[in-house]
Amino acid sequence: MDAAAALVNAIPLLVVTVLGGWLLKDRFDRLESRIEALDVKIEARPTRDEMNARFERVESEVAALRSDLTLVALAVGAQTRPQTG
Repeated sequence: MDAAAALVNAIPLLVVTVLGGWLLKDRFDRLESRIEALDVKIEARPTRDEMNARFERVESEVAALRSDLTLVALAVGAQTRPQTG
């Protein structure tokens, strides 16, 4: 008789567990797809070395632009500003 009572108690528990898992599966699948999308975004971000290379390139371009502007200023006869200190 104890085995029958255990079986009667186990069947509803099994049904509720399977039904709950089936209902939550979609939610877990959506969460997993969102996490995978975030992983893709994180992997697409530039590394520290890439950012340093970009900054160095920008700094060299600014230096070249400053040099070009200095040459233009000298060509048109601009005077240097007095240094204040």
